[in-house]
Amino acid sequence: MKPVPDQGSLFRERHRLAAGRDVLRTEYLPYARGSRTSRAAAENKRRAGTEPTDRERVLAFLRECGMGGATDNEIIAAMKTRHGMKENTPRARRVGLVQDGLTLDSGEKRDGCTVWRAAPALGRQAPEDLRRGRGVTLEERRQGRDGVGPPMKIYVASSWRNQIQPEVVRFLRDRGYEVYDFKNPAHGDSGFHWSEIDPHWKNWTTAEFRQGLGHHVAQEGFRKDMAALEACDLCVLVLPCGRSAHLELGWAVGAGKRSIVFMQGPAEPELMYRMVDNVVDSFAELGLRVAQLGNAA
Repeated sequence: MKPVPDQGSLFRERHRLAAGRDVLRTEYLPYARGSRTSRAAAENKRRAGTEPTDRERVLAFLRECGMGGATDNEIIAAMKTRHGMKENTPRARRVGLVQDGLTLDSGEKRDGCTVWRAAPALGRQAPEDLRRGRGVTLEERRQGRDGVGPPMKIYVASSWRNQIQPEVVRFLRDRGYEVYDFKNPAHGDSGFHWSEIDPHWKNWTTAEFRQGLGHHVAQEGFRKDMAALEACDLCVLVLPCGRSAHLELGWAVGAGKRSIVFMQGPAEPELMYRMVDNVVDSFAELGLRVAQLGNAA
């Protein structure tokens, strides 16, 4: 005699190719009513709404650790002592938290192991699909469909000659932020160049420079950059750079925007950088500080 299916008594999460990308799907499996498997599933379902999941416990522990963070070994030891988790479970849950942007690589090492930190709390409950364990895709986060509002807008101020500026833009976009790139403000747009007005612009007199500022090409370039600067939540200054980028950073600070100065390697000290929220010197720290400023907004 076939067992009577108990629809919804148990579910399994697995990867399935859908719409050209891997997403977590829920598949309901039938089990006989009254079986031990069915009773266990019903109990798990009842507890799910009242008890924190392993994922939430790992995240709560990392938040307890604060800026000190914790290594995988420390997370495993704490979870085993507190909740009796098996050794592989905390690491797997931490990996999921990193993928969803809730836990970040601090860029530091302790006893040869990476130190992980929790991104600051959003001040509101995590999305239901995150709490239930479904990953949020990068495209969903970019489009503001992750349940925590639209992505933060970032203005990257730098020099045309700065070689790491494109890498900074790419790094931030890969984390789901909406980033303005003055070198490529839109598809097919390579940004403003003085040579569009006059190939000999480097030899201008002051009078010619004033006239150039009023040229319609200069006005349009200024309008696009300024509109992005006014709309941004955060301005990231990437050193080395010159006068224009520092004017943009100064305007952003004066307008109450959050701000970060990013430098790789030694740089000449600048007292007025006390105005900015953070000065960082690595991509790992940049990612951490951007996440903190965005979550605190």
